[in-house]
Amino acid sequence: MHQSFVKPNEITLVALINACADLGALNQGTWTHAYLIRNHLSLNHFIGTALITLYSNCGYLSFACQLFDQLLQKDIFCYNAVIRGLAIHGLGHDALDLFKKMREEGLGMDDVTILILIYACSHVGLVDEGCQHFDW
Repeated sequence: MHQSFVKPNEITLVALINACADLGALNQGTWTHAYLIRNHLSLNHFIGTALITLYSNCGYLSFACQLFDQLLQKDIFCYNAVIRGLAIHGLGHDALDLFKKMREEGLGMDDVTILILIYACSHVGLVDEGCQHFDW
């Protein structure tokens, strides 16, 4: 696309960033992020969530959290991406704290949120704390 001078739209960029995240292709993902910046494309919650997933998957959790903080509009998908990043890096307490913040902001949870929390809690020995957030 780039060589043909075709400008990708937001959907294409999100798909590209998600593919880079799935493959752990940090160089290509950061190139895409730089493309967004160079072309003055806004960091909305769709692109933001994809970038959070990319940087979390590639071990740059602090940068993923910075991106999350920069998002003006946060939805359940943004929160799930960061909570998942915290969980896969063994930060179960932080994952639970962010989940609490998400709930305080009035956002619900979905099946993905529940699975991420179970993963986070089970990997760091917080099963009892995790169960307190569900009606079990």
